[in-house]
Amino acid sequence: MTGVNEFAAGGISVASPILSILGAMSTTVGTGGASIVSRMLGKGNKEDAANVTSNAMMVYWIFAIACTALGLLFIEPLLQLLGCTDSLMVYAKGYACIILLGAIISTAFSAIIRAEGDTKFSMYMWMVPVIANLILDSLFILVLKWGVRRHLVRVVPR
Repeated sequence: MTGVNEFAAGGISVASPILSILGAMSTTVGTGGASIVSRMLGKGNKEDAANVTSNAMMVYWIFAIACTALGLLFIEPLLQLLGCTDSLMVYAKGYACIILLGAIISTAFSAIIRAEGDTKFSMYMWMVPVIANLILDSLFILVLKWGVRRHLVRVVPR
């Protein structure tokens, strides 16, 4: 497969814990918020449910923005802490930057939307990004031959 090699796969593997941490926070805020929203809606209290949703969104976005800013600022020390070697750094850095920048548009709120009863939209919140990722990965890596990284690595200071 053109554009993918063992260094790229290694870089992605080293950076993957960042995705897990962001996913854990997303799930924590979304599930916690969904539980409260569900109870509020069960009591017929739509205003409090809306307030909980707003607060959950604000908490998540503050966390996501802080993680993105700090992660991009300290990307190399963070990756070294995760065990990244010099030969993997360029790949891990490119992948980690994309993950960190994507944290702000996470699917943290699909659980809250499910709690409000809109299960189809909640499903689409997961399906659309996954399908887009599959299509864009194939386009960028295989068709355009960009590999697993591109110009994003240059954005982050060395």
